[in-house]
Amino acid sequence: MPEELNEEPQSNADPDISDADSDLLKEIREDFQYFTDYWKENREQMAEDSQYAACNFWSADDLKDREGRPSLCPDELSQYVKQYANSLRQNKRAGKVDPRGMGATDQDAHHRQTIIRGIEHASTAQAAYTTAYEQAAWTGLGFWRVTTVPTGNNKEVHPAIKRIPNQFTVLLDPEAREADFSDARKCFVTDVMRTKAFTRKFKNAKKRSFSAQDMNVAPGWLNGDDLVIAEYWKGDEGRPGTDMKVMQYITDGFEILERTEWAGSFVPIIPVVGEEIYVNEGGRSKRVFLSLIRRARTPQKMLAYIASQEQEEFAMAPRAPLQGFEGQFDPDEHGTLHKTPRAYVEFKVPKDWNAGWGVPPLPGRTQFMPNAQAYELASERWRRGIQAAMGITPLPTAAQRQNEKSGIALDKIQTQEAIGSFHITDNFDRALANSTRQLNELITRVMDTPRQVGVRKPDETHSLLWVTTSEHSLPPEAQEAIKSQDDYLVTDRGEFDVTISAGPNVQSEREEASNFADTFISYVSKLPVPPQIQMHLIGLAVKLKNVGPIGEEIAKLLIPPDADKVPPEAQAAIAQAQGIIQQLQAELQKLQIEKQGKVIDNEYKLQMNQLNNDIKVLTALITAKSQREDQEYEMYRTFWLENHNAAHERGMQAEEHTHEKDTLAKQAEIASAQAAQQHAQTLEQNAQQAAQPQAQ
Repeated sequence: MPEELNEEPQSNADPDISDADSDLLKEIREDFQYFTDYWKENREQMAEDSQYAACNFWSADDLKDREGRPSLCPDELSQYVKQYANSLRQNKRAGKVDPRGMGATDQDAHHRQTIIRGIEHASTAQAAYTTAYEQAAWTGLGFWRVTTVPTGNNKEVHPAIKRIPNQFTVLLDPEAREADFSDARKCFVTDVMRTKAFTRKFKNAKKRSFSAQDMNVAPGWLNGDDLVIAEYWKGDEGRPGTDMKVMQYITDGFEILERTEWAGSFVPIIPVVGEEIYVNEGGRSKRVFLSLIRRARTPQKMLAYIASQEQEEFAMAPRAPLQGFEGQFDPDEHGTLHKTPRAYVEFKVPKDWNAGWGVPPLPGRTQFMPNAQAYELASERWRRGIQAAMGITPLPTAAQRQNEKSGIALDKIQTQEAIGSFHITDNFDRALANSTRQLNELITRVMDTPRQVGVRKPDETHSLLWVTTSEHSLPPEAQEAIKSQDDYLVTDRGEFDVTISAGPNVQSEREEASNFADTFISYVSKLPVPPQIQMHLIGLAVKLKNVGPIGEEIAKLLIPPDADKVPPEAQAAIAQAQGIIQQLQAELQKLQIEKQGKVIDNEYKLQMNQLNNDIKVLTALITAKSQREDQEYEMYRTFWLENHNAAHERGMQAEEHTHEKDTLAKQAEIASAQAAQQHAQTLEQNAQQAAQPQAQ
């Protein structure tokens, strides 16, 4: 039923049970028995899973057998389940409404999506989602419900989400075949109350006392003084999601206490299932849903055994380690042996000691060597067994956290941690799509009178939106809204599809937003918009940085008071932001290539400097050689003055030497230029090779 069972109902049951109700009650009792038998084994395994979730690893028989012995429950499972479940809290998922046809527009889809966000926010739907998510992780099945709540205005109702805290109260339709049970035609949601509470709650109930004979009429509905009260959901005539008529009956198995026609065409109980498999029993296949911990129960039980055995062994450590004969110890002296150091200690010979026995042995210390290392190895083995059974990578070690500092490495570790449990995340997405599809249907079927509804926009701000079945039926105070289609929604216009989008990691999203704001602020002056719009955009970027109250004050100074009436130029500039980011990413890649080129250029300059130094050294050597030759020339000139013939010959040699010097200098210059050219070609090839990986 839309409201919880402990709320005051409005019963319209007839005093006498009609033939039609008799047939319906018979069908209800038969379905209840069939559903209970079909899901019996599954629910038994769920019950044991829930004991492990509560850190109770020992059965009643185990505890009886171990009476007087340690029965520890070291928890290894919860860290992995919490790690898995908390990922949903960080990466919230949301339904996305898309236009499909029959006049539906993108604007209509956007309005429906903001209405659904408003419904989820008003219903604290995230609590319902995470409850079902964790139930599926721990036991294999979790649930929430789609319902309606009164608005307090002319008997209007509004769609809502409510959690189902106890997954054992739901019996699904065994004949449903879709993975999300969206094709279900029947469902039970049960509650148990004492018969006294029942008579107070259902004052118009015809049957107010129950006997042992009633247990035979309705088996499973009575247990001593406890009575089962059930919601029985039944869909007739048509297909789910189109034209199926859904009824909700409140019954105790003996009469129909309430009946309500549901506004939607789905059974509004949303299951989140674990790993789905079929098992063959007695020639008949049955569906089984495995929790995240189902296969890990055995290694967890072994850890409990090992820890209990280890405690039992440590408990055997002797509390009086020194052993000796009576009379050997001085209580005052030897009682402090373990505390006070001394040079020597004397023990007495027992008075009745027979000298023929020889010298009595000194008191000995009882040796105790626990098998701690063996227990540690065994524990590690079964701890890894738990990780393998759950398909989850161990949490990062301290070394990993210190060494794996790159974003890629950390993302890889987080991805490995999530892969083993992603099948439940995928099933949750199906459940959320089913729920969003039903909310979207209720917007059309329930919001059938002009009204204002609260919406929640993508930027997490709240607003009001007029909804109506026709724009002509809006009241006078809403006529201003019809001037723009952005301000109202015609609920009976169009058909829509629902998909699921997953939000990014909160920390990653915050870092990306901050990086975007930094980059955007540095380039906002280049946008082809007026200065006042640039200041507005800078103010929005400051808010995006999320730096606290001071940042909010700065943003208020930068954003004009009429910020809600942003000119079209500003809207266009904001729309260009994504393109600017893409250009910046391309420019970043270009700068990285240029950086590599600068590194190569610096290496080239260093080698050219080295080559220039070599040339300077070579030039200095040539100059020095030239100076020596000039000195020799002077000697030869002096000698020529003394001997003309010899001087002439020496002069010819000097001229040849000068020619040789000039030739050598030119050869050195040519060699230097060739070496520099060859080195430059080598560096250019290295630069091209370094640029190829960047281009790829």
